[in-house]
Amino acid sequence: MKHLYSLSNSNRQNITVVACGGPSGEFVKPLLVYARKRLQTTNLLEGFENVCLQISHNGWMNAQIFKTWVNDIFIPHVASKKKPVVLFVDGHSSHNSDRETMELCNDKA
Repeated sequence: MKHLYSLSNSNRQNITVVACGGPSGEFVKPLLVYARKRLQTTNLLEGFENVCLQISHNGWMNAQIFKTWVNDIFIPHVASKKKPVVLFVDGHSSHNSDRETMELCNDKA
């Protein structure tokens, strides 16, 4: 076929993965953002104990989830590292729209 319009049914969902690593090959615990309104009773991370989970209505990152990841995962991970620590992020609005997150990075990291 010259034009293939659909390879699967339409019940797909978005999942965002936040991955962070350094030049030494060390990785920060990854974060998965599932599209849910509330956490379901079954364990979505069964077998993946070193992964964090957040939910949003569409499975996308938002400023609050990013702030939580920075505060609860990234900053504790780099607390004992040699300073300065640089966190490079892409241009997504959730990474630079919250002044509190930027101040948190300056104060604690």
